[in-house]
Amino acid sequence: MGRKRKLCSDYVKEYSDFEESTSSEGVIVCKLCRVTVSIANGKGAVRIAEHLQSQRHVRMKTRRPDTSKSLLNCWCFEFTAIYTLALSESDLFTSSCYSYLTGNSLQQSSLEECITRDRSKREDANIPHQFCRALCHAGIPLHQADGPLGSLFRSKCPAARTMPGSDQLYRKYLHEVSDKDLATISSLMKDQPISVTIDESPELRGRPAVAVLATFYDDELPVRRTLMIDLQIVQQCNAVSIAMLFAIAMQTALQKVGKTLGDIAVLRSDSASYMQKLHKDLQFSNPEFKALHFKDPCRLLNNALEEGIRTSPFNVLHDLVVHFLALLKSSRELRRKFGLVCLAMGMTIKSLKTVCPSRWFSFL
Repeated sequence: MGRKRKLCSDYVKEYSDFEESTSSEGVIVCKLCRVTVSIANGKGAVRIAEHLQSQRHVRMKTRRPDTSKSLLNCWCFEFTAIYTLALSESDLFTSSCYSYLTGNSLQQSSLEECITRDRSKREDANIPHQFCRALCHAGIPLHQADGPLGSLFRSKCPAARTMPGSDQLYRKYLHEVSDKDLATISSLMKDQPISVTIDESPELRGRPAVAVLATFYDDELPVRRTLMIDLQIVQQCNAVSIAMLFAIAMQTALQKVGKTLGDIAVLRSDSASYMQKLHKDLQFSNPEFKALHFKDPCRLLNNALEEGIRTSPFNVLHDLVVHFLALLKSSRELRRKFGLVCLAMGMTIKSLKTVCPSRWFSFL
């Protein structure tokens, strides 16, 4: 007479960490890990021994020594962790929650493995964005991604081996990086008055473009930030049409960061006649637009205004303006307007520099 074949109930009595499966026959389930073990072909004892010696089971056993509550604790721990992670990663929630809660998969991954694998995928997927942003911030053309720089990056960085070329960086990732940065800028300048600088200037490739910069104060640091919020390539146009072009460019840039013309405290530009026309047209067509317009004799704005409004007391500004004879006639009116701006911004004044910085930096 042959030896009696063991049933699932026999293995459950012999190994207290296991219970019978309710969904499949000939299968037992680990109470701690929720891993299924088949007892087919008379190899149940071997498979159970392999699982009991696995790192996962040892880790779960050590974490929960109270076997009477291990099942409840395991489920609560795993479900809570997966649900917390699901708040930011819905795909991981769908796959992991199904695997853990149904128990139908014969090969289930641990929670740590799921988190590690998902984090690795997210980091690898973010490599092209980081590379694109680094090139842009360094002023390096994106076509360098196809040259020695891109080759070095792909060969030395394992996560960048499948990084796309310059064409895809231009068509996809550059726009995604720009949109993400604009969202960050929009959150930084929320509920803050801004100063807008607008001017025509060649872009990196030498094409004529209209650049719009916004300056505001970050209350958390606190620091003054000047950031470009829009750059539009333009074709050749005359002095009449360029004013309309500038108006469209400025309003488009404001929409990107959730601002309106009423949020502008100061409009800064060069002294061209079409910029004066732009300011008058905006005042006429938009009653909420009450920004002061400062023309840009570059040295005047950067020296007298950028540093002058920080000197103390404020009446020193009168003497600073006198230094520039072109504004001597209207110095008292300028002082009054600056007093209103500085009062609204909560700024003080300090001595000015003798060397003019780049004209791209706004004084507010």
